[in-house]
Amino acid sequence: LITYDQLESRYLAWLVTQDGIAFEPIVSNVSQDVFFTLPLTPTAKGDRIMHGNYLMDFDAASGTLSVSVDFGLSNLVGWEFSGSGQYLYLFEGEFGTSVFQVDLANLDASDPMAEASLVNEPSGIVYFYPQRAPDGNIYVENAFGGDIARIVGPNLPAGQVIFEPDFANFQTLINSFGNYFHRYIFGESLFLEGASSACAGSPGTYSVYGSNCLQGTVEWSVEGAAYTELVNGEIIIDFPAAGVVNVTAMMQTECGVVTGMMEIQVSSDVGLDLGTDFGLCEEGATYTLDAGPGFLSYEWSSGENSQTLSVAEPGVYSVTVETDVCLATDEVEVLATTVMPIDLGPDVLLCDGEVMVLDAGVGYNDYVWQDGTTGPFYTAFEAGTYVVSAATPCAAMDTLIVSGCGEGIGLVIDASRPIEIRTIPNPNQGTFEVQWHPFMELDRWSIFAASGQCVSTGLVDNNGSVLIDVTSASGLYIIVLEGSAGRYIKRLVIE
Repeated sequence: LITYDQLESRYLAWLVTQDGIAFEPIVSNVSQDVFFTLPLTPTAKGDRIMHGNYLMDFDAASGTLSVSVDFGLSNLVGWEFSGSGQYLYLFEGEFGTSVFQVDLANLDASDPMAEASLVNEPSGIVYFYPQRAPDGNIYVENAFGGDIARIVGPNLPAGQVIFEPDFANFQTLINSFGNYFHRYIFGESLFLEGASSACAGSPGTYSVYGSNCLQGTVEWSVEGAAYTELVNGEIIIDFPAAGVVNVTAMMQTECGVVTGMMEIQVSSDVGLDLGTDFGLCEEGATYTLDAGPGFLSYEWSSGENSQTLSVAEPGVYSVTVETDVCLATDEVEVLATTVMPIDLGPDVLLCDGEVMVLDAGVGYNDYVWQDGTTGPFYTAFEAGTYVVSAATPCAAMDTLIVSGCGEGIGLVIDASRPIEIRTIPNPNQGTFEVQWHPFMELDRWSIFAASGQCVSTGLVDNNGSVLIDVTSASGLYIIVLEGSAGRYIKRLVIE
């Protein structure tokens, strides 16, 4: 309960609980010359109070008031906040009132009226005692004319606000609008806190103001993004792409449902990427982490503020960069590990009916074979060059050559014409392309399951490739290409 003690030029605040009102007030020694009938007007959120020329911050934890902005106007006769608390409406002029909208989100305290916008057309009418109603609009009296004026949509920027000078006329002198002033803060709305702009790929935390004191469960609705609830009244939103994300929080109370809404403008992904985790593969080596150019600022977890960071010790390193829209963070783990080189063994010779399982060993996270197959094992059904590589935790690669004896495993040996048949992609979902050199004269293909059953067959135009689409269960298959050039076999994996 807050009042202005005009005799002592101070503000007094009494804590009110279910047990009653505190006996001793909290005193804020803030003095100003203000007409005694003008009200103390709080934001709906309750964190700011406007009185006279002073915009004051209210600390609900201590009950104290402190001056945030002094508008310094000589003929200020009224004021009111928008429901969102972003805009303050000032009524200036004793014999012809001008109504200004002040954007508190972009306020220069040294010149607070510099960006103020006029929302009415002054015409000699005097307006007093504006008050925000439960419908969110602001109503104000023309005491001498018997009119009630209205500001429609006060949460909107000045160019979209509608000022209605003659919303209603009572055909009598109005002298009661400002006799009594009271405001109840609780229950008017939920207020969402968090950045109104974000970047795709950079999650953001959003919460309901005063979430630790909520008496009900908050239900969330997020349009345009996915979210995870952390605790009651607090979520983290993952922004997938540029666009607009609308957030709504709702809570059931004894007096009905209260809501809060926020619109978030999401810009494109800033492109911050420190790469995949890697290991310290050479003793005494130093590695450079690069966050990339073009950011306003850099802050590494180790305290540095440069674009790059040199590391020689294992650990998790993160960097936060700033753009003109948002903050983005990425991290990479430097592993303290030593792994053996990949060794597929010596080159081998395979004959008809033989297969060989190649083993790249253990210790790496991302084995990739020459045809895109992943994992440490690969089954060789035919002659050729087999290559496996890995990048994590260290870069490694090995090559194995499988030679065929005669035509035993489908290999036609011709030293003057290197033979390469490729299936792309492999593994696949049943749709893939087979490619071969144009000099090879082939005219048909067949696909066999591991059991030996033929599951599909077809003809080719001998133009060096064929697109095949089959519907088969996942597993290992053999594709056989035949023609006057010979018979060729490739392994195929359908996932």
